[in-house]
Parts: sequence; C-alpha cells; structure tokens
Amino acid sequence: MFSENQKISSRQAAALLLVEFLGTPLLFLPSRLAEIAGRQCWQIMAVGALAALAVTPVLTSLAKREPGWTAVEWFRSVFGYVLGGLLSLGLGAKLLLDGAMELRIFAEVTRRLMLPYTPLPLLLGSVFLLSLLAAHRGMESRARAAEILLLLVWAPMLILLAAAAFSVGQPYFLPLELPTAKEVWQGLAVTQPLYQPMLFLLFLPPFLAEPRKTGRSVGKAMAAAGLLFTGITFLCLAVYGPASLSQKAFASLQVMERVSMNGIFLTRQDLFLLWFWMAAVLLLVSGSLFFGGVFLQRLTAAGEKGRKWGFWLFGLGLLAAAFLPPDLEWAYAFRNRVQPLLSGVYLALFPAVFLIKSWAVERRKELG
Repeated sequence: MFSENQKISSRQAAALLLVEFLGTPLLFLPSRLAEIAGRQCWQIMAVGALAALAVTPVLTSLAKREPGWTAVEWFRSVFGYVLGGLLSLGLGAKLLLDGAMELRIFAEVTRRLMLPYTPLPLLLGSVFLLSLLAAHRGMESRARAAEILLLLVWAPMLILLAAAAFSVGQPYFLPLELPTAKEVWQGLAVTQPLYQPMLFLLFLPPFLAEPRKTGRSVGKAMAAAGLLFTGITFLCLAVYGPASLSQKAFASLQVMERVSMNGIFLTRQDLFLLWFWMAAVLLLVSGSLFFGGVFLQRLTAAGEKGRKWGFWLFGLGLLAAAFLPPDLEWAYAFRNRVQPLLSGVYLALFPAVFLIKSWAVERRKELG
C-alpha cells in the first residue's frame, strides 16, 4: 500500500531539494569545467547557479496559481488535451532518463571506488530496490527522511570541505580573469545536470500543504546549493590548479583525501562521503519513481489504482533504461548531451509559456 500521508511543508520541500542536489553530477563537474575554462571554472559554476535561481520563481509561481495541478494539466490547459498530452510525454521521458542515468552512474562509481568485484547488476538492483521502497512509502516519508539526512549529509561535507581548505598551498586560482562568452555558454550546458531535481517542482504542488508559501523556502534552498557548488569548485581549483583538476576523475571526492584524521575511525574521507552521496542518489531516484507514477496517473486520468500501476510500470522502465548504457563514460556523455536541451525546454521555456498564458487569461477576465 502507498502511504496516504502525502502533504509536506515548505521546509520539507526545501530539505528534499538540498539533499537531492548532491547527486553524481557534482562528482564530475569541477574537472569538466576546468577543461572548459581553466581557472575561471568556479565563475562559470556561479553563473550556472544564478541561471537556475532565475528559473526558480517561474516554477514556484505555477504552484501559487494552480495548487492542484502538475505539469500535465498545464500542458493540456495551454496546448489542448491531445497536443498537451503528447508534449508532456517528453517531460515523462526526461523524468525517466534522469533517474535511470543517475542510478547507473552511481552504481558504476561505487563499483570503481569501493566494490570492484561486485557484479554491476547486483549494485544496480540494490540501489533500485531501496529507492523503490522509499518511493513506495509516499511523499511524507521521503520528506521526513530528507530532514534527517540534511544534517547527516551537509554537516560532514561542510566540515570536511573546511578542513580541506586549510591544506591549500599555491594560489592556483590567481590571477582572476573573466571567462569568455563561449566558455560561459559551454559551461552553462555542462552545469545543468546538477539541477535535475528542479524537475520535481513541476509535479510537487498537489503534495504541498501550503503551495503558496513554498517559493521563499525553495529559493533559499537553490541559493544554498549554488553557493555549495561554487565553493566546491573553487576549493578543487585552489587545491589542484586548472591543469591538474582537469585530469581528476572524481575531484569532489578526491579533494577530501587531503584531510588527515588518523587515529580515529575515519581514515578514508572520500569513501565516507560517498556513502552519504548514496543518500542523495536514493532520494533522487525515489523522486523519479514517485513522480513517474504521478505523471502516468495524470496523463491517463486514472485514479489511485492507476497511480499504483503507473508507479510499477515507470519503475520497470527506469530499471531497464539503467541497464542500457554500455559503461560509465557512455552514460555520462549521454546525460550531458540530452540534459541541457531537455532542461532548457521543460524547465525554462514551457514553464514561462504556462505563466504567460495564465497571466493573459487572468488579464482578460479582469477586463471582462
């Protein structure tokens, strides 16, 4: 049975986002941005954070205008029942691909760093089943877990990052220069996978206890995530320098190796953080599963029974898609190719169209 406790507070919504943002893209991005822009990588990360923050008010405004709607209802309201349903299929595909690629990439990273002799299907299946259980328990259970994990994930990370900052020697981040327009454009596309949990905001309004008061909490969560991402990128640059950083496989984890805590239980800080990264991945994949069921329910206009069938059907599709990539490099490259385009269309373009249409309808009613 699905949990019937489906309403969450704005604080819980922010906690969910803050944990879900710590997914696998953060493992790779400092190195990828260093390849693109050298010592200007942290500035491009900051620009990407500002771009995501700029889109946030549009997404949260939709919840204020129609608290009971998801993106499916918005599509059909603006484009008609048939065309709107077809356009929303792309949103469902993005939801499935985000969860599948996150699941596959995390399983590959865990296998390479910690469990090299563990069969990949066993790792994929284990993480998938844990995510499935979390999604099956309902929205409130996920939100309560996020409130607990927020302290357990963010606090150790911030402490270890602060400790790693004291190991900085050469000021590799100097001299300060501005990135070129080409570097900013390329960097913006690369940073988009970081903000894939923003997609959940298009399905979240019906599950909010006070949807009209969520904008501020979500905005603060977005700002905090952007500051963390920028800080991690700057720290990686300051520790390694642009040339060395561009060659690091998992710079966000490897920078923790500079923290020495011998004599206590914690001697591999990178592996310690990887376990907490698993909590973020579990919440993100469980979010894809949960909202995937909601998407299919709204798309087919089915009731509660339809949501349950949609949940299982979407879960099977997500697991099958996670097995398709031949290796980690292919999955990472595929996500980087499709994510910027789909994010631009479904997180920026269409929500702006929804909002403009809503304003226009409201204005016509006023003029009457």
